Amino acid sequence: MESANNTSVYLMRSRYDEVAKITRASSSFAPFQFGEAIAYEGRVYASPHDADGLLILDTRTNHAWVKSAAHLLTDQKVMFRWLGITAYNGRIYAPPGGANQILVYDVGADSISGVATGSLGGTQGEIKWVGIAESGGILYSAPLDAEVMLAYNLATNAVIGIPTSHVCNGPGKWMGTVAYSDKVYAAPLAAMQPCDQLLIYDTVTRRASGLSTVGLATGLWKWHGMSVLNGKIYAAPHDADNILEYDPSTMQLNGISTRGVATGGHKWADLTTHNGKLYGGPSGTNQILVYDPDTRTVSGLSAPEQNHKGSEVNGIASWDGKLYCPPLLSNYVLVYSLPNEENAGNAAQTADMVKIDNLVLP
Repeated sequence: MESANNTSVYLMRSRYDEVAKITRASSSFAPFQFGEAIAYEGRVYASPHDADGLLILDTRTNHAWVKSAAHLLTDQKVMFRWLGITAYNGRIYAPPGGANQILVYDVGADSISGVATGSLGGTQGEIKWVGIAESGGILYSAPLDAEVMLAYNLATNAVIGIPTSHVCNGPGKWMGTVAYSDKVYAAPLAAMQPCDQLLIYDTVTRRASGLSTVGLATGLWKWHGMSVLNGKIYAAPHDADNILEYDPSTMQLNGISTRGVATGGHKWADLTTHNGKLYGGPSGTNQILVYDPDTRTVSGLSAPEQNHKGSEVNGIASWDGKLYCPPLLSNYVLVYSLPNEENAGNAAQTADMVKIDNLVLP
């Protein structure tokens, strides 16, 4: 039996195992609200996991609301709708998990549209792709259950699939996507079966390859969410006990232990950067993960708990000295004010909860 601290892990895994059959009509599980987050031009956005639309939070007013994307779904009961988010040239993009269109939010026009992905990753309801990043005017998304990486050319509007099954195949492979120096990276999640390969796609040679992560962690549910900092690739530990660090200049992998901050499953979801440090969103723990690459130290910042199961957020973004974490199960965004490191006399840090106005919980 799962302990209380691992209840959210149990729910996620149970729902994932049954994702092909789950509908809101038949499931007793509460919907997971939002996924990864990004800050762009003074607003924070989070992808709709099971929520009916895109989360938008104005950092100047602390007003948070949901912009409906229900018109992009042909079946309103589908879950794991969009998983991952990025911003590019005035638009916000989220790749389809259970949905069958890329979600596109035009910031200036305040409108949501979709780009159909056809049968590339399977049918609506399957969890196709997770994470999204731009390189050379093309958006890439890592395959979770799909057997191809999604590639969307913004100039031509063409959508193609890049084969990855020679690296890992089957369901639940990778979670999170980042791009750096003509390459796209995805960290292994291995939700259902072993996948111990960091996915690397070279946008110049157009070939996908893998780098073994066995030396860092094995088993299931290893890393959840990624970021790039100072020319290195990082992934947040989900069930793994270390941050994944990859240096493209030396092609070396390294594991940075996080056991001094938290242990167990479903610890952190997503990564963001601020003032040269990495921060991980607290999910199954009440500690925001902090990694300083200059001193190579790992620490935690205490955040409010939800029902004694950790902070239960599902992403993290930074803007103007604050961290914003969208909710997994609640209708409140965690807002954490970081200490003012430039002014030791004003080093206060506070946590606040901002209610999402038009989000109705079941």
